[in-house]
Amino acid sequence: MATIVQGYGQTENTGLLTGFNIGDPEEKNLTGKHPDSCGRVMPTFEMKVVDIDNEKILPKGGRGELRVKNKYMMNGYYKMDSSSAFDSDGWFKTGDVVYFDEDDCLHIVDRVKDIIDYALHWIHPSTIEQIVYQHPAVFENFVFGYPHPTDTERTYAVVVLKDEFKNKVTEDELIAFVNERVPNDWYKIRAGLTFLDKMLKTPTGKLRRLAMKQAIIDKKV
Repeated sequence: MATIVQGYGQTENTGLLTGFNIGDPEEKNLTGKHPDSCGRVMPTFEMKVVDIDNEKILPKGGRGELRVKNKYMMNGYYKMDSSSAFDSDGWFKTGDVVYFDEDDCLHIVDRVKDIIDYALHWIHPSTIEQIVYQHPAVFENFVFGYPHPTDTERTYAVVVLKDEFKNKVTEDELIAFVNERVPNDWYKIRAGLTFLDKMLKTPTGKLRRLAMKQAIIDKKV
């Protein structure tokens, strides 16, 4: 029987940073306990998770940006100013929002650049996207921060409905469904929701989040 596991890697850090050693019975068991995890830290790597606001190191379970150190990581990007890629202590800024669980397994939550800044509160789009997917009519969705003059950004959702539900669910109904289930008031969809027939994607099927966001803001879709 095959065992399928996830790992986490970066070119800047010479490959695989975390993973599961399925030859180790303990780690093999963890693949079932934490199926959405990318595994444990590989030898030679040091990692810390920092608060995005104040750079303080977070305890286990805290969600923040992952910073990495190892003796083989890159010195910088070719012919580019790479100073912003490292913090003041020389740790590489991955740009990934993560947390470590009680078994020291890494979980990827979001990208720093995708986080919504609503009235000085950091909102993880993936949290809202998971709630949107709970509605039986939703085939695909993504959530982003729509610019706002006083709140900085407000939450906006883009949704593709399943064929059998098209023209049977309204934007207001879906917004109400989501807002009743969000973890707190900050996470409510306030900027709006748009139904599309399909998402913009790369040739490999990856969602073009930035292009989609700009198209909505520019009212081109």
